Amino acid sequence: MRDRHLPQGGFAPFPGQAFCPASTAWAILTLPQDHGWVTQARTALRRCILADGRLPILPDHPQAYWPTPVGLMALLGDASCATDANRLASFLLNVSGAHWPKTTDAPTDHDTNLRGWTWTEGAHSWAEPTATAMLALSAAGLRDHPRLRQARELLMDRQMPHGGWNYGNVRVFGTLLKPDMTNTSAALCALAGRAAQGTLARSLDTLAASAAETRAPLSLAWAVLALGSWGRDTSDLRDRLPELLSEHPVTGALDTGTLALGSIALASPDGLAAHLARRAARHDGQKAA
Repeated sequence: MRDRHLPQGGFAPFPGQAFCPASTAWAILTLPQDHGWVTQARTALRRCILADGRLPILPDHPQAYWPTPVGLMALLGDASCATDANRLASFLLNVSGAHWPKTTDAPTDHDTNLRGWTWTEGAHSWAEPTATAMLALSAAGLRDHPRLRQARELLMDRQMPHGGWNYGNVRVFGTLLKPDMTNTSAALCALAGRAAQGTLARSLDTLAASAAETRAPLSLAWAVLALGSWGRDTSDLRDRLPELLSEHPVTGALDTGTLALGSIALASPDGLAAHLARRAARHDGQKAA
């Protein structure tokens, strides 16, 4: 993280690059709340929030507001950021992916009328952005909001019959798609404590089998956080993470978001939601506003 920290505050995706809101938010989540870089980074992050409460990836691309949930996560736990955190939360509660009544001739077979979240404005609701929004809003104290209850329905509806999640479809033109580790992990993180373990057993087993074989650091980090959320032993997986997070001789350095998720996975074997809950607590043990 030291190589990506910027003198003016915030973090870059890679050494030598410019400020990035998403990278900054993920980096904040790896550092102690009272670390000097965190205060600077939060200030830089708050300057990027637009008038309606969205946090876009770039100021001139407001439609790409997918960093908003992780931005909310990053501001929790600091009372001085409460107003901006509330703005981010309010934006998320008032925006959704495109939705429409399900029809019998649709190329997909999931319920298209359920509202979740998306990466970019106007797109359909997908698994990973829905999951990250659920995690952020839950950590912000909005766990029981009706939007999160419908988002749970959406994720359960998109779960594949053999386990796991794709980006958000189950079948397209009658063809059953394959699960993806990142989307499966994010969904399982968001559903921890919201669904009976038996209803997700195939997804947990599918993810555990994939995690045992993967060499992809981002996939493995997400899997550790997801399986840990459900009480699974991830000690063997965590033992493999440091090697995968080191700089690869061919591909070079990993991006800041991947390093951050790997760091969180190593520090919080009980999952991402638990990590966020701890950060959302004040230093005196009371919840932030």
